[in-house]
Amino acid sequence: MNVRTAIQMSLDKAAVAENIYSGLRTPADSVMPSDMPFCKYDTRTPEYNFDEAVKLLEDNGWKDSNGDGVRDKNGTELSYTITYPATGVYDDVVLYYQQTMQELGIEVKTDPLDLMTFFDKVFSQVNYEMTAYMSYWFPYNPYTFVANMYPSTDYTATDGIYSTDPQVAKALASMSDNEAKELIKGLYTYDDNAKIQEIYTKALNSANESSVIIPLNYRNEYAVYNSDKIASYTFNSIPNHVDVAAIKLK
Repeated sequence: MNVRTAIQMSLDKAAVAENIYSGLRTPADSVMPSDMPFCKYDTRTPEYNFDEAVKLLEDNGWKDSNGDGVRDKNGTELSYTITYPATGVYDDVVLYYQQTMQELGIEVKTDPLDLMTFFDKVFSQVNYEMTAYMSYWFPYNPYTFVANMYPSTDYTATDGIYSTDPQVAKALASMSDNEAKELIKGLYTYDDNAKIQEIYTKALNSANESSVIIPLNYRNEYAVYNSDKIASYTFNSIPNHVDVAAIKLK
């Protein structure tokens, strides 16, 4: 967990939003944004602090013992491969990530795949070390995303509860498997909004703390309109949906 936390602390999410996405995205401080239904949380992801990230690794024994630029501990090098879809969407982010990890003393190899091969390797074979990917979109967020935090992908389970996403299934690493299972099972049990909110908050707090999922940015919606005729437009919670009632005329 200390390594994951250090990795997240080393990433300048504001710089990614500004330099890679031209300021059109918002730095993320949670695996799910707080303006989505039930997505209230008390624990945020670690804030950017590169020096503290270095210190955290050093304090936990990850040092470059042979001067090759890669940290190691007990004979194991801090090196892994990041797998991602070669669609052109992730290239700049992965390059930034790889360069930042190099500065941190971590070797990151890249494994760009065509989209269907990516799905097969990650979702079917579950054969990966790290991935770069976008979370689900409306209407699957946040409901399917949080439900997929269930820490098992065994679809033959007798209770019929399992995760369909091996990436998200690891999110609650700060809990025991039994605790995580009992928590997420509650989403299939309760219909009381207060109880559901409690489950969401606990799940998001745990996911933010574990740093298994490292959120970089939230995508924003945009509207282009004639300012001579329209005073403003208020976005709603459904992406890509134009709400005519939210248009304020001059």
